[in-house]
Parts: sequence; structure tokens; C-alpha cells
Amino acid sequence: MSDRFHPISMEQLTDWVFDELEQKDSLFGVPRAAFFVPKADDRFRLEKYGYELETPLGVAAGPHTQMAQNIIVSWLVGARFLELKTVQTLDELEVNKPCIDIEDEGYNVEWSQELKVFESFDEYLRAWVLIHALHHKFGFPGDKPGMIFNMSVGYNLEGILKPNVQWFLDTMRDASEYLEAYVEIVAGRYPAVRDIDISAELSDTITLSTMHGCPPDEIERITQYLLEERGLHTSVKCNPTLLGADRVRGIVNDDLGFDDVPVPDEAFGHDLKYVDAVPMFHNLRRVAAERGLTFGLKLSNTLEVDNWRTVFEGDDMMYLSGRALHAVTANLAMRISEDFRGDLLLSFAGGADAFNVADLLKSGMKTVTVCSDLLKSGGYLRMLQYVEQLGKEIDDVGAANLPDFVAKSAIRDANIDEFAPLLRYSALTDSGLNLDLDACRGLASALQSESIDRPVDEVARAWSEELGFDEDRTAALVELTGKVLARLNLRHYADSVRTDWRYRKDSFRTDRSKTPRELEYFDCIEAPCLDECPVDQKVPQYMNAVRDGDFLEAVRLTRQDNPLPSILGRVCDHLCENTCIRTHFDQPLAIRHMKRFIMDQEEQPVLFTRKPGTGDRVAVIGAGPAGLAAAQELAYAGLSVTIFEAHPYAGGMVGGAIPEYRLPQAVIDQDLAILESLGVEIHYGKKAGVDFTLEGLRADGYRAIFVAVGAQLAKRLGLPGEEAEGIMDALLYLRSVRENDPVPIGDRVGIIGAGDTAMDCARSALRTGARKVSIIYRRTIDQMPADREEIHACLEEGIEIVELAKPTSLHIEDGALAGLICSRTRYTGERDASGRKIPFDVEDSDFEIPLDTMILAISQHSVLDFFGDSPPDLTSGGYLVVDPTTFETSVPGVYAGGDVAADGPSSIVKAAADGKAVAAAISASMNGPSEQETPQEVDLNEMIVKRARREYRVPVSFTPLSQREGFNETVVGFTPEEAMAEAARCLDCHLICSLCVGVCPNMALMTYEMEPFRTTLPSLAAAGGRLVAGDVSPYVADQQFQIAVLTDFCNECGNCVTACPTSGTPYVDKPRFYLDREDFEAQKTNAFMLFEDGSIASRVDGETHRLSVNGAVEYQAPEFEARLEAGSLSVLEATPAREATDGESFSLEPAADMFVLLKGLAGSMAHLPAVAAAGTRILHPGYAE
Repeated sequence: MSDRFHPISMEQLTDWVFDELEQKDSLFGVPRAAFFVPKADDRFRLEKYGYELETPLGVAAGPHTQMAQNIIVSWLVGARFLELKTVQTLDELEVNKPCIDIEDEGYNVEWSQELKVFESFDEYLRAWVLIHALHHKFGFPGDKPGMIFNMSVGYNLEGILKPNVQWFLDTMRDASEYLEAYVEIVAGRYPAVRDIDISAELSDTITLSTMHGCPPDEIERITQYLLEERGLHTSVKCNPTLLGADRVRGIVNDDLGFDDVPVPDEAFGHDLKYVDAVPMFHNLRRVAAERGLTFGLKLSNTLEVDNWRTVFEGDDMMYLSGRALHAVTANLAMRISEDFRGDLLLSFAGGADAFNVADLLKSGMKTVTVCSDLLKSGGYLRMLQYVEQLGKEIDDVGAANLPDFVAKSAIRDANIDEFAPLLRYSALTDSGLNLDLDACRGLASALQSESIDRPVDEVARAWSEELGFDEDRTAALVELTGKVLARLNLRHYADSVRTDWRYRKDSFRTDRSKTPRELEYFDCIEAPCLDECPVDQKVPQYMNAVRDGDFLEAVRLTRQDNPLPSILGRVCDHLCENTCIRTHFDQPLAIRHMKRFIMDQEEQPVLFTRKPGTGDRVAVIGAGPAGLAAAQELAYAGLSVTIFEAHPYAGGMVGGAIPEYRLPQAVIDQDLAILESLGVEIHYGKKAGVDFTLEGLRADGYRAIFVAVGAQLAKRLGLPGEEAEGIMDALLYLRSVRENDPVPIGDRVGIIGAGDTAMDCARSALRTGARKVSIIYRRTIDQMPADREEIHACLEEGIEIVELAKPTSLHIEDGALAGLICSRTRYTGERDASGRKIPFDVEDSDFEIPLDTMILAISQHSVLDFFGDSPPDLTSGGYLVVDPTTFETSVPGVYAGGDVAADGPSSIVKAAADGKAVAAAISASMNGPSEQETPQEVDLNEMIVKRARREYRVPVSFTPLSQREGFNETVVGFTPEEAMAEAARCLDCHLICSLCVGVCPNMALMTYEMEPFRTTLPSLAAAGGRLVAGDVSPYVADQQFQIAVLTDFCNECGNCVTACPTSGTPYVDKPRFYLDREDFEAQKTNAFMLFEDGSIASRVDGETHRLSVNGAVEYQAPEFEARLEAGSLSVLEATPAREATDGESFSLEPAADMFVLLKGLAGSMAHLPAVAAAGTRILHPGYAE
């Protein structure tokens, strides 16, 4: 593989643009419905550097502006301030790959262009010309695009003065030497481009990108050079460290809870200090003003942090971006704005997104650029919502334009009481206007009362004229009023983001979004919630039914897959939500809560057709989740089922241990009603080995026995004195509570454990009389495996969580527990193989927690004393060894599942899945298997646009704390309206994936369409100098949408890996296409190349294969040639290309792969470039390297 870009020729790029527009009405996969269409009267238009911008939005200097296609797509979706990726004199860097990690907050290790300087200019010029042509072709208003190409250079003056960067600066100011040739190439496809006045000056604005650690005097020298000698409007990109170590760490680590992020002292030690920055900025602003230029700041750069993650090997440092940086940047902007009284041009980039862009603009930011947000699922198309949200908020305040939006927002939202004193002070110090406090209050009153229907500047102007101000003083007051109102907005915003839930680390969980599913060449579409759902619940289908208001169909779909949907709608561990693809958009779907809503709509038991009775009998031992699930499925399969349960009620831990405030009895009864309708018998009070034996069951005619007895015996801590009074196991305690006869626990209760059972014990203890309840855990809250909803409920109800505390001994007095001795643990930064933090003991840190009762919630053992003379094989943990497919134990005819089998105690849904799987295995052995579904057709463009929108989940409601003294349910179900709104958030990932395509900044990953292809592929064997067809094997590629990689656009940044819900690596695992022949021939495998004659080649095991379709399929492999039938790939003729040994076999799978790819790409991506003769590129201009 190669991690280097191979830019295509201008001819290939131009043909791609116009062919795709004509053939698919899209550009680089972005459908026309997703193009931003500017209007002349858009109220967010603005002027910057003397140019009109159609939007105040842009993309930051980074991956979205390094290639021509990236810049074009950025422009297509509404970016108009285009910060071109930074160029520097060192333009042959070795960048470690992957270089982007944007699982939640962003990290990167790349920081400048990965092309030669002249190649970067080539990309920028191509984009410049094509955007002008497209602006004209689309009929957008204005004689030229309302955009700015903003250069970015670094990283020291010595480098900037080198010939390559000097050539770049010269040529960006005057590209006439190259412009006409590119215009003529475009004219070959769009002749009208010749009529457009395309400026040869691509840019007269620049941002100085300084390396972390650049000295203040160096920054000042470079900026003065750019202003004085280059005559460029100049901004300096500031590092967030400018805010100071205490404030940066206070915001990131403390306020927002990103306590994993280590910001080293070194980051502050070698960066520009605020005390040095302010006088420098004043001086640079003066220098710019003297030359009629503009000086400003870009806030902010990334934040240098220690590399604590596992993504970037070989890098000690990495660079933080995204939401973790947002509050820091906003507070840095406020500090600078206050010191410069709102009179310094600021452009913002630091965790901007659709939901905060309006806040940033009304806080006085001139433009807002973005990078991290567009690297997340949805990609470039996320920017459409920026424009939409901004327009909506401008409408909400009735603003006439952006300055009016700033002002009216402040009058409506900010503390207007602060306006008068701030205006008075600013008037005296900034403009010389002598306004007393009463006059300023008068203006504030006028603004509040009169600006509802009039622009604020008109109100201010009219007020000042009434006071008799002349035109100069009036203009000064109007300008000053706008600045003061912007400062008020920024003060309010900078303060609010430090506590805003959207920026807190614990508000989102993105580190569990991957599934174990492997990634293949073809057919990767599968809802990841199903990957993680043990019972294979068709979540997208029931979401669709709810979205359409068909609640009965939703119930039917839910019961079809799920044997215990009512129970699981309340108490499933809902790990499916971790893998929901909305995790990387906003928040996962409330899948469990939706299931609860659906099952609450079931008025009568929804039953399915039962197969005719077979007469076969199956015994189930245990009426827990596994046993109940198996019984239902077996009954539907026509078998006669009897359950034997030791307790006087069904449900196992579900019915006997989960508190009623989480799982009311009526909900359990709802699922039991299905079993009753199916004729399943349950014999209560029947304990295995006491009331019946396995041999006895066999003698009674049971053909199969399913052991589902769970794990009933609590594990211990292994501390001396655990037999003392006051120490009990969680199941004993919870059963006593559920049976309305709670054991006495005293006032002070400690819970050892961190799972849902521990939370149940803690919350139940409060409800049964404990005054102080503590959960004791050797790690921190963020590492707890319990449901976060349950952890939150514990804290909300006043339960203490004692973190980083390891039990070491017991304090026993007179045979009873008096306290628990713990030692402190701490994190040192070390992590285990899964990335989980490792706690280490702290010496001499013992402390005591006084307790009356200690409840152990640290898992359980199984009791297996009923197997008689046929002892089963056990795992090292003491659980039953079972066949991984059939769940049969080492005892023939005896099956096991749930907590008693394999790895031991797990979740309720896993136990139900085991029961379902056991039932399938038993019924298949008696009845045989069943059918599959057919795929559904999808509108790709509609789905792409839908996936560009973010929308937070409908909040789940809870009963007030004042109503939680007893065991009434605490979680409130959705209303029908809430459920339909939440269901509408489902992105139908069972129909299309393509998440990797959306997040690729270089457009290297592509979605193509194809007809389903299924065949049986014969192997070929040599026999007597001929090749004959031998054994056949199925070959399937039958999903409508497939993914391919154009490697020439791929720099292996790794961003697609984060978005992909599988365990794979899309840029490695998907078919990789090459336009560069040398690069193609250097590959060992997974390399494909399309030719202009319609043929395709591939590299397999270091050799080249070729295929074409001319009526029949013509296939040339290194060892043989074959003619294949074009519909089924059956062999028409095959001859060896060399002498083959009889019996030697050859595979047709490479031919099938090429055939499927050729058909799909030719049918849906005919615009894709093929290998062609060299086209036009800008060659090295001859400057000294």
C-alpha cells in the first residue's frame, strides 16, 4: 500500500466533475439536493477583507483543503472562507499513519500539506477554476463566487523565505502563467468558462500557522514580513495555551471532565505567553492599518498533549481538537475581545458545529471554520445544517443581517443590564464619546423597546440623532454599540460553555462503537445494533413502524425476534446503543426505551403461527431468562415443553432480584402470558437433584433437557471474617426485597461491586431503611460497567460512590461487621490491552468505612450437584462446557445456556439469546431449519442527505426524587409523539452503511451500486493437459451498495476506521483502485486498475490478472486463461498458460471479484477515471530546493 497522494491530471478531474454532474446529478458523491444554493438576499452574507462572502462559514486549514476535490466539495456544501492547508518549505515529510483519531475529541499528528509546494498550488488552482465554472453553470447570483481562498504558511521566517514558499506566495498572487491552460481544459467540457472573468490572484490573505513553541519575536517578524513586504491581509493562528496553564487545565480536565487528557508543562513553557501577545498584537494591528491592510487572529490552533492513546505509534505528542477544545477557545476569544474591546478581527475554529455556530457568530466572530466536526460521520454534508441552523436563529430574532443578529441576540439573551456601564466605559476609552450612565441606560431602553421591528443600528442611529450627535459621532456610536453587544454575547457564551453538557466528556460514550464483525470486499451492510444484540432484534424495522405510527406492527416485529421483549424493554443492558451509528453523529437511539414504549402498546398477547405438534417433549430446568426464552421458541416449533423451577415464581434473577422500581411484576407477567397461550407448563417449587433427576426426566420421555439454572452462589472477597453477621450476598438481599420481606440492614450499608446488581442493591437499601449507602469501587465512576442511567440515579438519590478504594480487611466486633478497611488506589497512566486504566495500590493509605451491612455484588458461581452419575465437563471457572453452536454439554441430549454455561454470568439478553439458540438447535435436530429475507431497495441520494443531519435523542424522563421513597417505577415511558420523534432519528443502517465514505476528507472512498450477484463458482483442476471444472462453492455479492477505494486520493489517514462499525479497516479491506501504474504494480494483493477499453486488472499474490467482457468474460491469470459465461461465470473454456501437474487446482475467485467490480463501477460510476496517458499537471517550476 501507499500512503502518498497521486494527484490526477486536470483533464481527468474536469471530466470527472462534468461527467458525474451529467450522469448522476452529483459531484464526488454529493447529490445536488445537498448543494448549498446561495441567494442574493441571504442575511448571513458579509464582507471580509473587502470581499463579499456568501456565508461566514468555512473549512479550517487541514485535510478538507489539501486536494482540489476536497476544496470543491467544501464549497458545494456552503464553505466560503476556505483556509487552504498549510504549506512549508519542508515538503517531503514522513508523517506517521494513521494520523487522525476522532473517536470523540479529535487528535492528529499531521500538521501541514503532504504534497510538494508546487503540487499544493496545482490543487488550489484547479479548485479555483472549477469552482468559478460551477458557480456560473449553476446560475448562482453574482459574477463570481462569494468566497475567499485564505493561504496558510508556516513555520518560521527562514522557511518562508526559501525559494519554494516564495514561489508559492508569488504565484498565489499572480497565477496568470498557469491559469489560461486550465481554463481551456475546462472549456473543453464547459465552453462558457471562457466568458468568466477569473482572477489570476487566488489570494491576498494569509494565516500564519506557527509551530508549537515558536518564539514571540519570530511570530512578530513573520507577520511584519507578510504585511510590510508581501502586502497581505494577515491573521496569526494562536495556540490555546495562550489562555494559560491553570485556565486551560481547569476547563479541559476539571470543568469538562476530560481528565484523561494530559496537557504537559512543556506545551505552555515553549508557547507564546499572553503578556507578550497583547502588545505584539497591538503593534501588528498598527502596522497593518498604516498599509490599509487588516490584521486579525485565528482562534485557535490545536492543543499539544501527551500521546496517551493507542492510535499513533511512535509519536510522543499529539494535538487535541474538537469539542474538548471549544470552551478553551471561546474563553480565549473572550479574554482577547475584552482586552481589545471587540475591535480585533477574530476567526474561530475550535470545536465548532451546527449547534454552536450561531452562538459564535453572534459573539463577534467574523468567520467560523471547522475541521474536526466534518471528520465525523456525515462528513462534509454536516455543513448544510450549519447554514440551516444559522438561518433559523437569524429568523428567530428577526435580524436583517449578521450585525443585526449579533445585536438583537444580545438584547434578547444577554444581560442587558451590563450594556450601559460597558458602553459608557468603552465610549470614553475607545471613541472619545462622552456619554453619562443615564444616557447609556436610555439607549439600552430604546434598543429593548424599538429594535423588535427595526434593525438595531437604525435604532441607535435615531437615538443618537435625537441627542444632536453629528454624523461622525453617530457613526462612532452605532459601531461601538454593535461591539459592546457582541462582547456581552461572548461573555455570556464563554461562561456557559464551561458547564454545557454538550462539551462534558461524560455526556457521550463513543469508545464502544465497534463490533467484532469482519470487513470483506463486498456486502458490509448490517445494522451494528444487530451485531451487538444477542437476540438479533430487528431494531431498524421496528423503528420504521413506530415512525409510521403503526404501533401494532412494531409490537409484532419486536416479538418476532425477541422472546422476552417486555422484560428487556425495561432491564436489557442495551449494549446495542453503544454501536448505534448515531453515536458518532450526536447520541445513540434510545433503543431500549423504544422497545419499552412498543411493548406498552401490546393490549393482548401477540402470537405467531405455531408449527404442528411433533409429540416430542423437552424439559427446561430453570424459569429464568434462558429457560423462558427456550420454552417459547420450542413451543412455536411444535414441541411440548415443561419448565421446572425451584422458586415459587418465574423469572430467575429477573423475577426474584431486580427491584420493582425497575421491573414491575406486570411487565414480567406480560411475557409469561405468551408461554401460557402456547401451552408451556411451569412446575414451581421443583429443585433439580431434590424433586427430580435428569435420569428421571429421560425416563419420563423428555428427548432433550435444557439446563438453565443460572448462577446462584455468591462469590466472596476472600477476606478473613466474611462469615460475620452483616455480610451478605446481593442475590439473597435482593430476593428478600422482591419478596417484600427485606432482611435487616441497619443504617450504614456498603456495596462491593460496580455492575447493575450493585446499583440495585444500593438503591434498594435506601428504600428499605438505610440512612447512608456507599458503593465501594477500586476504579473510578467512568470505568464502572453498570448502566450509566443507573449510576446517575444512584448519585441523584444521594448514594455515595467511594472511588479508588480497594477492600483489604474487615472490622469485626462481637461477631458482627463494624466497618470495612480499604486502601487507596490510583491511576498512573498505564492501561491494559483493551485501553482500560489500571489502578495501582497506594502504600500506607488505609482508611475505614464504618458499616452495619456489607453486600457483595461481585458475580456468582453455579451449583451443579444434580448431574448424578454423569458429571459434565466444566470450564476452569466452574461453568458447563457447551458446544459453541448447539449449546449441548458433554452429556448427550443435555443442553445448557445462560449464566450456568461457558463464561458464566452475563446479561439478561445474553441469557435469552442462549435460550433462543438452544431452542433453534433442538428444533433443527427434530424439525429442520427456515428461510431468509430479501433485500429492500433504497434511494442513495435521499439517504446521504438524511445522514448529514444531527439531532439529539428525545430525553428519557424520570419521576421526581420526592416520589422515589417506595418501589414505584422511576423511569417514565415515551409518549406516542416522543416515540415517533425518536424513531425518526433512525438512519436505516440495515439498508446502507457507507459511513467510511462520508468521513473521508479526500473523497477516496466511494459508494457504487450493483445488481445482486450470486453463483456457484467451480474450481479448475489440471487433467491431461486440460483444465476441467471441479467442485463448486457459493460466491455471493448481493447488496445494492458497495464500497471501493481510489488509492490515488487516499493518504491512509485512518479516519474511516473510526467511523466503520466493523472491526475492519476500510481503506485496507475494501477493493483498492489505482490510477498510478507504478504504484499498482508494486502491490502484492487487493489492487485493481480500470482501463479505457473497459477491461480491469488486479494484483493477486504479487501477480497481475486481467479480465474483460466481450459477450463472454475473458479472463487471463498467470497460470491459465478462461472464457466464462457472463451471467453465471460458468466455464466455457479454460486452458493452462503453462504445463500443469495433474490434480493442480486453480481458483476463479479473482475473476469473480473483478467481474463484480467491473459491472458495478461501469454501471454506476462511469465517470470514474481510468488509467490514461499523462494529462496536464503543473510541473516543478525550477526553484531551488
